[in-house]
Amino acid sequence: MKKLSPKEVRICAQLLARAEFPLPQALFDAWVENLPHVAIELAVLRECEQEKKTPVVEIFLTRRPSTDPFWPNMWHMPGTILRQNERVSRALGRLINTELGLLSTNFEPACFRKVFEFVRGHRFNESARGHEIGLLHILKIPSNCACTGGKFFSLKHLPQDIIPFHRLMTLELKRGKVE
Repeated sequence: MKKLSPKEVRICAQLLARAEFPLPQALFDAWVENLPHVAIELAVLRECEQEKKTPVVEIFLTRRPSTDPFWPNMWHMPGTILRQNERVSRALGRLINTELGLLSTNFEPACFRKVFEFVRGHRFNESARGHEIGLLHILKIPSNCACTGGKFFSLKHLPQDIIPFHRLMTLELKRGKVE
């Protein structure tokens, strides 16, 4: 790849200084492919009672749109990218209230559990979107609580088409490595 000229660097810097957040999708895509970014990942868990059996732990997953440039039609845990000057707690609130439709406070706050790092070119923990630092949080909700925009799955029977590094996170949840 050819290096940018000093003039091109100045133009890029001037344009970025004028950008408003959240970035337009094309600019965001270019940004995350070239710079590390922080993703707030949320494992929404609930225990469902089974008649005469041990409770089944379910996880809430949503499906990426078919137009997603990185993971079209794939299942994933809800998440968001940390925005410029945004605190993690605010990003979590935005994710829980807006994207999941969980306006109730009838559950404990989301708890931070583990840092995951995903980089391009690493077979088992690769991110198609570039270098990503994933901050996994767990939100335990009552069994009668519903989320919007996705579906609950048993942790023991997950769909095959999950974003690869989210599969890694769910495997660690199943093994109890992040609880």
